[in-house]
Amino acid sequence: MTNSTQISFRVDEKLHTQAKEILTPKGGISKYLKEQATRFVKHEISLTPHPEKRISKEKRVSLKIDENLYAALQKRSVAFGGVSGIFRTILENSVN
Repeated sequence: MTNSTQISFRVDEKLHTQAKEILTPKGGISKYLKEQATRFVKHEISLTPHPEKRISKEKRVSLKIDENLYAALQKRSVAFGGVSGIFRTILENSVN
């Protein structure tokens, strides 16, 4: 059994609502984020960091991810301002 890490980050409430509508039929936000993060680490998809936007109304997203995935994401997170920035970018890409 692998250990997991709890990650929690804030996103704009409007983005969260849009992502939830799109991703719920596909298994939910957490499942989608984990799948896309794994694909990102394996270089199967590329992500472009978005400049941090001021969040007016925020929604907190929490999920558990495998420690190995978290470590791999940390190695690629500098351009995104941290692992949370990678997950925010994945969500933004899911609604665009």
